[in-house]
Amino acid sequence: MLFFNAQVTESLTFVSLIENINSGNGNEYKIVKVDMATKKTLAAEYNIEKVPAVVVLDQGKIVKRLDCVMDKEIIKNQLGM
Repeated sequence: MLFFNAQVTESLTFVSLIENINSGNGNEYKIVKVDMATKKTLAAEYNIEKVPAVVVLDQGKIVKRLDCVMDKEIIKNQLGM
């Protein structure tokens, strides 16, 4: 799950970066985008306090949380790509 805020430029830039990384790796992950402005309850359920934030789920269970840095190689490393 990719938590972001549509009104924050850095957040939108991060969304594009994640989508680019995923498409470059055969869309290995299904990206579910969650706008914090409209889905605060869902964000609270996953303890998301700031955006952008990424929670990787496998069969509904959290398997990792990413450090949301604007560096493609660091993100790929965190995802094991």
